[in-house]
Amino acid sequence: MLASGYNRRLLLAICLGVYGSLYSMLFLPAAYFPASSIAKSIGAPSVGLIFAAYPLATAAATPLPMVVMSALGLRGCVLLGLGLATIASLLFGLISQLAAASLLPHGHLLVAMLACSRAVGGAGAALAEAGCLAAVSSRWSDNIGSALAAIEIVTGAAAGVGAALGASLFAVGAQTAAFGAFFGSYLFPSLISALLPASMLVSGLLLMPPHLRETDRAHRLCLHAPRWTAGRYATCLSIFLSAVVCEALLPLYAPHLVEAPFDYSVPQAGVFVSAVCAAYTLVAMALGPMIDAISADAYAPSRLKRLMAIGWVCSCFAHALVGPISSSELLTGAIRRMCTLAAPALIGSSTAVLILPSLADLQSCVHPADEEGRAATCAVWNGIYSFGSALGPVLSTLVEHRLGFASVCTALVALGAFMATMLNAARQWR
Repeated sequence: MLASGYNRRLLLAICLGVYGSLYSMLFLPAAYFPASSIAKSIGAPSVGLIFAAYPLATAAATPLPMVVMSALGLRGCVLLGLGLATIASLLFGLISQLAAASLLPHGHLLVAMLACSRAVGGAGAALAEAGCLAAVSSRWSDNIGSALAAIEIVTGAAAGVGAALGASLFAVGAQTAAFGAFFGSYLFPSLISALLPASMLVSGLLLMPPHLRETDRAHRLCLHAPRWTAGRYATCLSIFLSAVVCEALLPLYAPHLVEAPFDYSVPQAGVFVSAVCAAYTLVAMALGPMIDAISADAYAPSRLKRLMAIGWVCSCFAHALVGPISSSELLTGAIRRMCTLAAPALIGSSTAVLILPSLADLQSCVHPADEEGRAATCAVWNGIYSFGSALGPVLSTLVEHRLGFASVCTALVALGAFMATMLNAARQWR
């Protein structure tokens, strides 16, 4: 376990700061980049690829946290991840600014460079997030629902703040170009974004415990490996598809909402994304104690799956509202705008119900004293979710490019109906 007497509330606070900085950094470009001149010049599929690079690198780096923690310890793993995230944000802004100044061609090379910069950030996130999640899961094993809810509340709030500020910083950045080459519409928000993980480096260095386990490894417990049943494979599929659904519309909101009949400005599109995050945060606050109560029950896996199935049903209604219904030519522009305004609350709420119970369900097969098992389960959860996050933007931008925004949402409704049916059946599986 973590060093005796180490304040677990302090540990949770540090981990919340890490998550908050990373998610603000992740969502900040979503408000301005998809609607920028660079995005229009490289095309929607390329934008989807750039956005997918971050979670794809996080998924590919799933095996790394355990290796790095063995070599550098918990503190070293988290600090290395934060350092990579800081560098990645600076690279993304610098490359974009050079392209905006016509110092880089707007072609495949630019897309590859931007995707690589995002991938560096994704690899850093894999290290920092997995380290924090393993530490919190180990120290808060008796209240994993509340601890995970706290993390999701912070990430939801941070994502909302990042999305809201992104467009404003982009506009402010245009006014800073006169101050020198290190400012501009693209570089200025990236500089602010890089300060977020960089600010956590000092806190992590001073306050993060050096190791996940006691240093005396001769007394490690020999525990049974967790049982991976058909029901838990269904949970893994739900985690994967929830990530696909959660991230699929991220690069599409701004381009869709700025068109008629919605006529949003770019900052207003950022507020729309922030509203989704706000709803997610509010629902996460209520879900934490509920998940703790369910997890203590003998029928926890079945009840957690039922909760996730309810989330999928709500997701179907949410994406029908923002897609096929609000895009219907049979409705007036005013009604279509009202449907769009009502969608963020339902999207954010359903996403919280999809995600929060999933880690508790996976960890219900792990012995409470098996810290390595919990760390491995956290890494698996993080990797599955990140892979889905990578695939979502790529598929959605390809479908939107060929068939339109409403078709993307219709596909998400179909996925939700499929997963709700499967989880309901999986409640009886062993």
